[in-house]
Amino acid sequence: TPQEAADVVRKSTVTVMVTSLTGTGVGTGFVYSADGYICTNYHVIQSALNVADSTIQVVLPTGEARDAAVTGYNEDADVAILKIDATGLVPVTFGSSADLLVGDEVVAVGTPAKLDYAGTATFGSVSATNRLLAMTDANGTVTKKMTLIQTDTSVNPGNSGGPMANMYGHVVGVVVMKISNISETDYDGIGFALPVDGVREIADAIIKNGHFSGQNPIAQGRSLLGITGHGGYRGYWYYLDPATGSVTASESEQPGYHYFPQNGVYVAGVNGGNAIGKIQVGDLILRINGLHVSATSQLIEEANRHYAGEMVTLTILRGENEIQIEVMLYEENAS
Repeated sequence: TPQEAADVVRKSTVTVMVTSLTGTGVGTGFVYSADGYICTNYHVIQSALNVADSTIQVVLPTGEARDAAVTGYNEDADVAILKIDATGLVPVTFGSSADLLVGDEVVAVGTPAKLDYAGTATFGSVSATNRLLAMTDANGTVTKKMTLIQTDTSVNPGNSGGPMANMYGHVVGVVVMKISNISETDYDGIGFALPVDGVREIADAIIKNGHFSGQNPIAQGRSLLGITGHGGYRGYWYYLDPATGSVTASESEQPGYHYFPQNGVYVAGVNGGNAIGKIQVGDLILRINGLHVSATSQLIEEANRHYAGEMVTLTILRGENEIQIEVMLYEENAS
């Protein structure tokens, strides 16, 4: 039953308390092995790394707090392994994220908000099994892609690093984030978990070697087209300063300016991958996979909805001719 599944997972779910110069933060983790290895998210412990006088503690289901040391982590996949001095702990039982289907019922257990709410169980279902998400920095620049499980299970700050289990009580994911606001619009029921198959691959390597190396099963570098340029709108003339990269628009023809007969993205340079020999400087990209574009950010967003190695179709205005070109995306390295 759902209650039994939650009870099983609670026995192995812990709270992670982090104190650093920026204050005290709370997250969640789970017992990875009976001899004291704890799995959580990298971002839960990030503020305490290499910071003097910072502390990380694990609060067990019994309420007992233990000091924790960082065994290792993989920042791109957002996985961290801690070690506490303890034996006889109850480790989680693992399921397989590869077996998940949309609609499967799941339960997330964690510590939202503060320690008072430790062991909170929320129930929902799997919304998507292999959601490819582009991660951005504070400036909105895509930094990497992650393959995640999407769920409508209610999760909140503090749930990060906690287990998400199926109705057998077998852990299939690790809660990592939620989407609550995009462009000043609020959203509900869009949570994400790391697929546990990838987490286990990374965690086992960290426990054995102190780090993970090799092809990351969760995180990938950005998908790149191999061009540089700028967007613009029909009927305007544009000048791209080669020294600064700044773009100036004009409603009338000016020396050194190029004209946009349609909305699109002007190709100023071709610098990598499959684009070399296919795309030319001066091309105007009108669409990618049929989607109209008028800004480089739109090109980047669509490219990063796909994995490196996949083909995308560009509709290009070259001179007076509209042509279609298929280009293979390539990956910017992710560690």
